[in-house]
Amino acid sequence: MQKQLTLQLTPKEAADPAFLKEALAKALGIPLSSLTGYRVRKSSIDARGKVIRQNLDLHAFVNEPPADRPLIPIHY
Repeated sequence: MQKQLTLQLTPKEAADPAFLKEALAKALGIPLSSLTGYRVRKSSIDARGKVIRQNLDLHAFVNEPPADRPLIPIHY
């Protein structure tokens, strides 16, 4: 099963893959062992307040292998 969701984390938390995986499993309400992989689709910084947040748009894979994305060559 594939899920798309958005998380708001501090930049330090977003840079730690282990913490990010735990946060994903908690947000989806599944055990950590069921999360087989994830892909960051989009990342942005929200610095409007005192606490800087990083918005991550994620594509999570639950109980299935992550799909490979084919690389499309860019011709200039």
